[in-house]
Amino acid sequence: MPEQWQLVLRLLVAAGLAGAIGIERELHEQPAGFRTHTLVGLGSALFAIISAFGFEVVVGSTGQNAVIRADVTRVASQIVVGIGFLGGGAIIKYGASVRGLTTAASLWVTAAVGTAVGIGMSFLALATTVIALLALSGLRPIRGLLRRVAGTHLELVIQTDEHGHLGTIRTALKRLGVEIRGIDMTGQGGALTYSIQANLPRGVDPATIAASLEDDQHILYVDWNQA
Repeated sequence: MPEQWQLVLRLLVAAGLAGAIGIERELHEQPAGFRTHTLVGLGSALFAIISAFGFEVVVGSTGQNAVIRADVTRVASQIVVGIGFLGGGAIIKYGASVRGLTTAASLWVTAAVGTAVGIGMSFLALATTVIALLALSGLRPIRGLLRRVAGTHLELVIQTDEHGHLGTIRTALKRLGVEIRGIDMTGQGGALTYSIQANLPRGVDPATIAASLEDDQHILYVDWNQA
């Protein structure tokens, strides 16, 4: 069994690598950020250490002829299952779209990083962290290029006064070639707020959509969130 200071060092390494992944998520204002990822990596590392070395104390306290059977992979398998619940909490449904899938996946990878560090596979954990950060940040421009080629999916937030009509909004969007995927409405009587999940065709900018809609005197506010 490694020395206690070596095990503590593993915990620190796991927390540091997990925190590095969390910083990227924090910078993009995701629901699970720096602290969450750090704790996931730290906890996974501790569980892995307990699984790999914690039962040596039990074995050492028994007689030499005693037979101890233990599945040291059981804790690791439970980490994989358990992290799914935490990842599910990072997934949020906005109208017809779902957000947080990437953050949930990063939590899953973070748990793997912590587990690897806990059992002493620090180099693989470091390599996985680097690859994960490249996937999260380095591939972002490629994702943007693919979205520009295929069109853009976003959420339009439109507020109208009591005289505003959804039909007018639909007509204006269809005239610009926007595909409506879903609509949520909040408010009653006076001002109404519509959250519209939409696919924009190539070459159509969200600012152009907003400018066109704001020509309607009954539309008070237009904003959008990139999906």
